[in-house]
Amino acid sequence: MSLQIYKILHMGGFACLFLALGGMASHAMTSVASEGEVAPRPKLFVVLHGIGLVLLLVAGFGALIKLGIKGVPPWAGGKLVIWLLLGASPMLFKRKPEFAKPLLIALPLFGFGAAILANYQFGG
Repeated sequence: MSLQIYKILHMGGFACLFLALGGMASHAMTSVASEGEVAPRPKLFVVLHGIGLVLLLVAGFGALIKLGIKGVPPWAGGKLVIWLLLGASPMLFKRKPEFAKPLLIALPLFGFGAAILANYQFGG
């Protein structure tokens, strides 16, 4: 596949991931049951979250290979850490629904951080 295809897949994964995170955050803010627990979230958000994470990972490493980059440079390692944080964030929506509103603001900042790391490629 060409580098352009990997970039398109990467951006599609980004869109899926943040659509799912926004849906999960909205659901957590609006569907608290009487006992203070969050009602089960729609499976579509969980599926989109997983698809987004897989697309980001596969397309990201595919692009690295296409660019001829060996190993994981520091900027890509930073993106992997952000990927792990975004991957674990639904757990916070479920366990701490009161954090949904601050997370809805904070999580896109991680996305901006990943974009900055990719564009400026610090340390590599």
